[in-house]
Amino acid sequence: ILDVASVLVYPEVMLRETAKLIAERSLVNFVPYWSNDVRWYYVSSNAAWKEATAYAALDRWEQAYEKWKTIYDKTPESSWQSKSRLTSNMALSKELTGDFAKALYWATESYRLLEEKSKESDRHLALQKLYIDVLKHRILADKRLNNQIKPL
Repeated sequence: ILDVASVLVYPEVMLRETAKLIAERSLVNFVPYWSNDVRWYYVSSNAAWKEATAYAALDRWEQAYEKWKTIYDKTPESSWQSKSRLTSNMALSKELTGDFAKALYWATESYRLLEEKSKESDRHLALQKLYIDVLKHRILADKRLNNQIKPL
């Protein structure tokens, strides 16, 4: 004779396991979530660069952006490495102020300069490509978040 109680799963166990499965599968659809990312910005011994770096160190990203943009506008096209570093810095400042579209624009511009001018194995090129991918992911996550909090 088979004991029915020994075969059936307790309702509490079944509910706990079902909830765990649902949570695991739906987690990727919820924003925000925590992600540890590394960010960097370039520095230089130039006085204007130092001023922008000081703003960045104080988390005054809009002022840092404005300073880097001014330097960028004055930098000749022949100084592609400086322009690439400046556009990377501007991308970071825009990301940290929440303007992901402009951040992606500047990160892409930095990548374009590096791709055109640097060697194939340049590690900055690879890092910039990774940064672009992160920004694209952040843009998608931001859209998802806006859809989640949109009024019904």
